[in-house]
Amino acid sequence: MALAMTPAQQAACEVALTLRAWHPPLLLAGDVSDAEAVSLLREHLHWQQAVVTSTRLDAQAAQTKDALWAAVRDFNLGQLYDVLPDTHDEWRTFTLAGQLRPAHYRVAAIAPGAFDKPLDALGDTTAEFAMRTRPVPRDGPGGDRYTLRARLRADIGAIQWPDVLRATWAGLDQLTTTAALPTPGGGGFFGGTGSDAEILAQLQPGFANFFRWYLGIAEIPDILAADSARAPAQHLRLVVQIDDGLREHYPAVADYLAQIKGFISAHVAIENEAGRWLSVDLDSVAQRLTLDG
Repeated sequence: MALAMTPAQQAACEVALTLRAWHPPLLLAGDVSDAEAVSLLREHLHWQQAVVTSTRLDAQAAQTKDALWAAVRDFNLGQLYDVLPDTHDEWRTFTLAGQLRPAHYRVAAIAPGAFDKPLDALGDTTAEFAMRTRPVPRDGPGGDRYTLRARLRADIGAIQWPDVLRATWAGLDQLTTTAALPTPGGGGFFGGTGSDAEILAQLQPGFANFFRWYLGIAEIPDILAADSARAPAQHLRLVVQIDDGLREHYPAVADYLAQIKGFISAHVAIENEAGRWLSVDLDSVAQRLTLDG
């Protein structure tokens, strides 16, 4: 996994990928100057970072949140339903409002009817989690049955729909094309050449910190990227395997996964007229994720 690039090549890659990555979100600002677009983007990043790093819950919200998570950890829907503090029509609900303050992001519990209150400032949010009981079918399995609903409203500023489309198309274009990067032969990620080297060469310099973190808890035992006989289709297979590093670095997460071992397995296949083009397999026993496209 060694990076076979000179310092100058890596620096050039990071600059090119930074400019490429920020292009779609800057398009959301619309027809304004570059300086105005950057200023608007910084405002958005400020409140998003406040949500992640300095959210403070009021006493009722914190108490209810702890009880909700305890019910989720126990896989107890009945307990989860009983914890919800409010009754609104047929629903038991938990409703919150968030506001950006100078030093933190404040989240407080509000009445269910206040979910639709006006949002007056960038970063204002209201969120609602709700459950209601469902009848047990006469000839079906017993046990509790519920309908769950989650809703979120957020003031994200004055963004026009045409600009959203421009940013979306720019992002999709970047996902389906490779950037012109000054990488050495073989891409620096694995030996050899081809589509896998093109793609992977763009990941390591752009997400070096992520890969250092990821390789501490998991490994990639299998990766294949190859041209299909039915050109211009390509084949990508990726296997992600959690290893002992998870327990070393995140023992609480490892304990939680051990509790649900065997509880979750899934196979998702997506097909069209040309045949299957994506399958996803999740195995919680083996702690493995397989993507085949």
